[in-house]
Amino acid sequence: MKTVDSSTPPNPRHKSPHSRRKLIRVARELLSAGGKEGASSRAICAVAGVGAPTIYHYFGDLVGLHRAAIDETYEQVAEAYLKGAKERGPMQGLRNGWGAFNQFAHQEPHMCRIVIQQILAGNPPASVAETLRIVEEDLSVMYENGALHFHPHEAVKLLWIGTLGTVCFTATEGSNAENDYPQIQETMTRLVLNALFDAERPQE
Repeated sequence: MKTVDSSTPPNPRHKSPHSRRKLIRVARELLSAGGKEGASSRAICAVAGVGAPTIYHYFGDLVGLHRAAIDETYEQVAEAYLKGAKERGPMQGLRNGWGAFNQFAHQEPHMCRIVIQQILAGNPPASVAETLRIVEEDLSVMYENGALHFHPHEAVKLLWIGTLGTVCFTATEGSNAENDYPQIQETMTRLVLNALFDAERPQE
């Protein structure tokens, strides 16, 4: 009679198709609530209702799952820029993207600090580089039209510095400060954009 080794973990390939999405969602929730310490493999699997092999199958290890969750958080910023730029030009896209990043920092400070740590470590979310490339392409048109005071590559760096500065503030002081933080962020955004762009020139 053939015996079955009960110690062998179940094949993760037999998991339902939505397991990957569920793991990312749960990882985001736990990372946002308690940082990486609160998003252990055990905790994620318990909430998601799957076994640890499922994490290894889809993401390689816990670090890979955390990475996927972190990458996804920045996508809302990229989407905000793209939507605003498509509807009303790059300046509106920048306002929308900056606002989305600050809103994220205010609502999910734990997760935002993790994103910032990844950026400082030279390992930013996957869509950051692509988003900055698109912004630079859009700003190149404005530069050619005389609506941008700096070379597009320099402008992107200045915008990124300003964005990270305000986001760091929001994720630390802003989350515990009084309700004036939106006005502070709006003022900072306006100052940077006014310094970079000629509002009287066409954007496209």
